[in-house]
Amino acid sequence: MQKRQTAYRVWVKHLLQGPYVRNEEDWAPNYVDLGDKKVSRVNLLGAIVAKQDGDARSFVLDDGSARVIVRSFDGLKAIESLAVGTVVVVIGRPREYGDERYVVPEIVKPVADSAWVRARALELGDKDRDIAAPPLPQLAGQTMKEEVIGSASEEVVFGAAAFAKGVPAGSSVSPSEAVYSLIKSLDSGDGANTDEVASRSGVADAESIITQLLSEGEVYEIRPGKLKVLE
Repeated sequence: MQKRQTAYRVWVKHLLQGPYVRNEEDWAPNYVDLGDKKVSRVNLLGAIVAKQDGDARSFVLDDGSARVIVRSFDGLKAIESLAVGTVVVVIGRPREYGDERYVVPEIVKPVADSAWVRARALELGDKDRDIAAPPLPQLAGQTMKEEVIGSASEEVVFGAAAFAKGVPAGSSVSPSEAVYSLIKSLDSGDGANTDEVASRSGVADAESIITQLLSEGEVYEIRPGKLKVLE
């Protein structure tokens, strides 16, 4: 019996950048060469940022380093009920067809506790991530449909006099907490505009804080320039 391969925890960025090797040996799996390991199975953790209109079997996963298509050819039932914005663990196999690299899932499981996102970032190391999200990959040559989960939000004004709504000036609220709260407040369903968050926060290094929140997995980009918090 063939030994079951290890499902490596890796950043999507590395999965896409490593050379894809087609194994010529009998029963030996194809793999992505990451130098110190040959990855034929992966364990990814990220947010669903897009689903193909009319196809419940595929979605785009964003882990903060890059985006990859997750495509089930067997119609994995767990995928059908997952909404855009859901944080999931995906265990599966990397595949390559033409110029496209994707993941065929064995298991897709929602993650309710965002602490797992922070734990994964600490395990893999934030320094290896590339925060700038690439354009949405295309599914089978068709246009991807980005969906967002609508949520009622109340405007919060930040500044020297009122650092956060209901929080008096001089309170213990940190700049990162203020920026995080503002992102959540300005998101009326289609994400908070990055430039607006930076300009309205009243925090001098708001852009650096946004980058840090992205690297820690506290927020993610549903598309370039639009931020959402993980809840």
